[in-house]
Amino acid sequence: MEEKIILEEIFLFNETYFFDTFWAKQYFYQKGEPNKFDKWFTSDEYFTIVEQSATNLPTTDKENPNPNPSLRLFKNGVRTGPIEYIIKDNENKKKTNDIDKIKILCENGATLIIDNIMGLSPNLYKFLTKFAIPFRADARINSYYTFKPNSQGFSLHRERHDVIILQILGHKQWQVGRNNNPEKSMLLSLPPADNNYDYIDLNRGDALYIPRGTWHTARTIDKQSLHLTIGIHSKTGIDFILWLIDKLKKDENENFLKNRTLDVNNVKEIISLLRKYIAEPDENELIKKFLEDNKKNFYINKPFRFPLNS
Repeated sequence: MEEKIILEEIFLFNETYFFDTFWAKQYFYQKGEPNKFDKWFTSDEYFTIVEQSATNLPTTDKENPNPNPSLRLFKNGVRTGPIEYIIKDNENKKKTNDIDKIKILCENGATLIIDNIMGLSPNLYKFLTKFAIPFRADARINSYYTFKPNSQGFSLHRERHDVIILQILGHKQWQVGRNNNPEKSMLLSLPPADNNYDYIDLNRGDALYIPRGTWHTARTIDKQSLHLTIGIHSKTGIDFILWLIDKLKKDENENFLKNRTLDVNNVKEIISLLRKYIAEPDENELIKKFLEDNKKNFYINKPFRFPLNS
């Protein structure tokens, strides 16, 4: 199927091998031809998006990320305040981004991030809808552009989701932890003192998979860099519980579950209800239904574009 071919095109081996060998276990670097990703996205398309659409992009909300495309800037792990590049039109109650100010910030070492950039590129959106299906997970694409050599947007950190990086332009050096247990690192607020790192040079056409929990950072060396990060937000046991709660809310026992005067007997009745709901008619059927709902409802933004300037 075509959605499997995309993963195979990136890493040059089949989907089963990727999931068995690397998924949630260890990072993997794949060398590629410079034009490898051009059929999905190019630097020319990126710069067109910045020039024509970035003026009106909202700032990414740290507390409540906008599901539509939005932007932010970082330098050495510190977020650039929107006041540095936003123009306020108090009369019309509008805010716009000053592209010239953003360019100056990038020239001084900031990294420009466009979150959910697939909403601004129909071709990239089409790519993501096919790429994400084997993962049965929420999937999003952010772009990261750094102009100044020897610059970095973020200090050493780890993500709460798996990422696949596609290098679109230039060159970037990644510092990636050799971690045999990435999931355990999710519990740590700081990298382990004995963590060892590999240094990986990504050039145009190269790809890198980093499991969630793996400590990493990246910086430009001698030239500008543009890469895409595909964030794969996998479902967990918590997601199953939330899905089950949603099903229970639609059950005839909804009012019972919202009882505000819980006591021991009420809690016992709720436990009994949960056992009945899970066991009947067949727990395997319940799991199958969850997986089916997950597969057809995984999150990918619908195409979203501002009117392009003439």
